[in-house]
Formats: sequence, structure tokens, C-alpha cells
Amino acid sequence: QGKAKLSPELWQAMVTVSTNPLLLDAATREAQEAAESFGKAKVTKGEFGELPVTVLTASKWLAGTPAQKVIVELHREMAEGSTWGEHHIVPDSGHIVPIDRPDMVIEHVRKMVEAVRR
Repeated sequence: QGKAKLSPELWQAMVTVSTNPLLLDAATREAQEAAESFGKAKVTKGEFGELPVTVLTASKWLAGTPAQKVIVELHREMAEGSTWGEHHIVPDSGHIVPIDRPDMVIEHVRKMVEAVRR
């Protein structure tokens, strides 16, 4: 449930690519470098005013690494940049949340649209 409707062949190809040790090593290095850069990109609480902001964070991508902690903190800060900000860690999701959990993306988009319409 929550998985995108991909053919078994395409799903297997994605799994094979995403579990390649070289890709994982490169992604970890990229995230570590991004973490340093993110440290410089602070968002001030309320900086976005009443702009509706929903930030979805993958729960499994780089799980347990220092980079994941930095990304979660950055996403939390981004959401706090708006008085209408929300931050959600999406269960059972990897780096590309819309592929792993399209149901959660749809749910949060609908929720935001309903809030704006009120």
C-alpha cells in the first residue's frame, strides 16, 4: 500500500540502482556536503509570513546518518518559516517521497488546499 504502480521490472531496476554501493556512497558524500551548505542556509522563524508551507521528509533516506539529522532539522526550520508551516516525516519513504508514498503527497496537498480555501 502506498507504493507507486510500477511494473515489477521497473520496480526491480529502481531497487537495483538505489541499492548500488557506489550510488549509496556518492549519495552519502553529497548529503554530508549538503549538510555543511544547509548549515549556512538558515530560515528565520516566521520569515515566510502566512505563506502556506508543507515540508515532507523521507523517513528512510540516509536513515541513521548525521546527514539525515541535518536534513530533518533544516526541513523543520523551513516549515517554521511560515505561520502556516507544517513538517511531516513520511513513513516508509526513501529519497523520492512521491514514488514511495504518493498517497501521503496527495493527502498533504489536499489538506493544504482545504486550509487555504477556508
